Amino acid sequence: MSAVIKKKYRHMVGKDPYEVALEDYDVSQREIYQSNTMWGFFDRLRKEDPVHYCKESRFGPYWSVTKFADIMEVEGNPEVFSSEPSIAIMDAPADSDYDMSMFIAMDEPKHGDQRRTVQSSVAPRNLANMEGLIRERVCTILDRLLMETFPVSMARAMRSARFKSADQTLALRP
Repeated sequence: MSAVIKKKYRHMVGKDPYEVALEDYDVSQREIYQSNTMWGFFDRLRKEDPVHYCKESRFGPYWSVTKFADIMEVEGNPEVFSSEPSIAIMDAPADSDYDMSMFIAMDEPKHGDQRRTVQSSVAPRNLANMEGLIRERVCTILDRLLMETFPVSMARAMRSARFKSADQTLALRP
């Protein structure tokens, strides 16, 4: 990508959200996430243009839906709104053999078929029955992360705090 094109698609970087015209908003610019400056842009979108059409981006045009009620409306109306072929802002090229089928991105009837297949497995009663296994796996993952990230002495000291935090996060204990 040429420097001119890169600059064209980085016009929000380092800017105050009110310095950029709403019609020029492109929240797909990865640099605003890398610099943790996306929050102001989303705040402004929610206030002034909660269903925003970006006419031009690196990835082509797209819609941003930024308010909870609007998101729920879109999610609950698959006859009108579609996530296919992907929930990612960048779709695979049409001439590509790359298949990124994901349950979360499927529309009906495929989504319903897939959901019915797994729904009973993740019902609250089954999750309660798997509590021990879930707890064991979460603890193993956290232990490995601690040991890989911190010196051994620090990781050991953090383990006791980790158990309490994991329990609260998973809502497995009050």
